Amino acid sequence: MDSKKRALILTADAGFGHRSAANAVRDAILDKYAEQMTVELLNPLDEPTTPSFLRDTQSDYDKYVKHVPELYQLGYEASDNLIPT
Repeated sequence: MDSKKRALILTADAGFGHRSAANAVRDAILDKYAEQMTVELLNPLDEPTTPSFLRDTQSDYDKYVKHVPELYQLGYEASDNLIPT
């Protein structure tokens, strides 16, 4: 049985920063804890069971930011707020 702890890093390939940040976090964890941990990167938007309208957001991200910045801002603000309980 593998006694290593496991870390799962979820990321998306929208724009350029998400994947780079995820790789940097993975590398930092492995630099310090490679003997004790395994790290997996996963993009749930690439899964075949993910609805296509969500999968398409990755390829459309740059287009939205450039041509419809108000839509990007709306999505950003909606996701940046706490969910009421």
